[in-house]
This record gives sequence, C-alpha cells and structure tokens, in this order.
Amino acid sequence: MKRILYLIGALAAITLGYLLLRKNINTTAAAGLRDFAISKPEAVDRIFFSLTGTQKFVLMEKDKEGNWTVQGPDKKPLPADPANIDMLLNFVMKKLEVKFPVSDSAVEPISRLLYLKATKAEFYLNGKLHKTIFVGGPTPNSLGTYMFMKEVDRPCVMHVPGFDGYLTPYFSVNLSDWRSKTVMQVAPEKIKSVQVNWNETPEMGWKIVRNSDQDIRLFDVSGHELNAPRNILRATTAMMEDIRMEGVPNIPKERMDTVLRSKPFYTLLVEDVNGRKHSIELFHIPVSNETYSPEDKEGNARLFEIEYFWARINGSSELVQMQDAVMRNRMKRITDFQAQP
Repeated sequence: MKRILYLIGALAAITLGYLLLRKNINTTAAAGLRDFAISKPEAVDRIFFSLTGTQKFVLMEKDKEGNWTVQGPDKKPLPADPANIDMLLNFVMKKLEVKFPVSDSAVEPISRLLYLKATKAEFYLNGKLHKTIFVGGPTPNSLGTYMFMKEVDRPCVMHVPGFDGYLTPYFSVNLSDWRSKTVMQVAPEKIKSVQVNWNETPEMGWKIVRNSDQDIRLFDVSGHELNAPRNILRATTAMMEDIRMEGVPNIPKERMDTVLRSKPFYTLLVEDVNGRKHSIELFHIPVSNETYSPEDKEGNARLFEIEYFWARINGSSELVQMQDAVMRNRMKRITDFQAQP
C-alpha cells in the first residue's frame, strides 16, 4: 500500500510540475532570435547546472583574478578548465539563436520531456542571476537542441549558426567535464628543486637543485653531486610546466582507498621558489579483461598496464589516471643523466 501511495504521490508531483510549466508557456511572450543568448559572457562569474530529478549538479565560480573553480555534490572546489568554460560562454551562449519555436502540436510532448529530463542552467552576471534556461536533448536530426525559458511562450529548437550538431553536451553536470586536467604547472624559472623516487629501485632516484639557469646541479639519492649537461637538467625542469591527467577513473571507493594505502612505485616532488611543494605519485594498474596488450613482446603475461597509471596529486584522497605518453619523459632514472661526450 505504501508503495502505491508513493507512486501516486510521485505522479501527482510530476503532473503538477508539468502543469506549472504549461502555465508559464501559455502566459509568456514569443521568443526573439537572441533571447537565450548572453551578450556579455565576460561578465559571467557564476554558472550552476543541475539535472532534473537527480542530485547531480556542478557549480562554477570565477574569482576577482579571473580564475574559475568548479565543485560538485561533495562541495570540494577544484580548479576548472578555462578552455571548456570559454567554449560554453563564447562559442555557445554568445552565439545561441532560436532556430524555430516548436509547433503547437509539439508544445505538450516537448514540454513534458523538458520537465522530466532537462538540465537547468543558471548564469549569473556580477553576482546576480541573469538567465535561467532548461536544456533538453537533441532534435531527431541532431542538428538542434530543445530549450525553454519561462520568459518565452513555448520551447524552442536552438542552435549555434555554422555548427552542425546539438548542444546538450555543453551543459554537462559531470564534474570531470569541467575540472582542469592540469595536475602540475610550475614554470621553469620558478623551480627550486625536482626530485624523483623509485620505491622499487631506490638507487635509481635523483634530485635536481636549481639556484639559477647557470647554477643547476644533479645529485644521487646519497646526496653526491653528479656530472650532467646543464641543458639536459634545464630541459628536465621545463617538463614540470604543464602536466595533465587523462581523467578520473571510475573505480569503487573501497578499491581506491586500498590503492592509496599502498606504496607508489614512482614519486615526483617539485618545490618552487616560494616554498610550495607539488607531488605526483604513480601506482600500477593491474591488467584486466579490457587490457589492450596483456602480453609483452616475448609472450609473457603482463601484471600491470603499460599505457596508463593511477596517480595521487599533492597527497589528495582521490586517484586520477595518467597516460604513460605524458609521464614517460618525466620518469627518468639516474642512469638517464649520463654525461654526453
């Protein structure tokens, strides 16, 4: 009986919400060509996306220096990807146009779809709510996107002139789509030291100490200075300027915690001239049924993935995924610094 009452209540809530949406549609004005667009995207300093009927949301905020952060349901602010936000604001919202309003016969079914499954997108200018848009899915030909604002009389098919495709992905509520992929960004002239530890072969570790471009030195794990070409040492420190992750792996928290309690096989430690410390710790990923190359060249079974690693950044409580292609040149051993004749 309780289940039936719950279903009746849920249906009543959906019906009421839909009727309120229909009321808005019947009492507002026709949409102008650019009513959905934002003419001054540079003034946007807060963006909030939430998915109807779920707890999923993302909140993006810009500080006074122009830096964006993003947070999801865990309320933990993370650096946001400025390129993705710029694409949303200057490619989509600045150019957004009404392709055509939906027909009379389509108003009811499209409105129902928007109420049941849409992303509510709120844009704030200088701290004040400027525009709220309900973003739905694509049209049947995928060349338009259903959207609605309470100020217009019906849902509209929206597009960006010159772009053949639908716009729903630009309003994602997935945190990983908005967070910055940069995990380390230290300019060469800001580096004080770079250190690498190999936990499985400690003797392969090393440390570069930089006082200036001319005074840059290499030391082994015992603290003995070694001879190495300065250009190689400078090139190594320059590799710390832009290190990016591939993304966040979808693994259970219990497994993630187990990995984080284990020892990383490789640790990169960078200290800048202001005393700030940056770190990347790499963990092996066991092979699985999805492993592209489960055997080595000799036909022996691999124990670990060779193209990807899990990583902990700056002692975080989460794992991200790094590509070998990104880390390979930064994973030097002391023997890689042999002086050239």
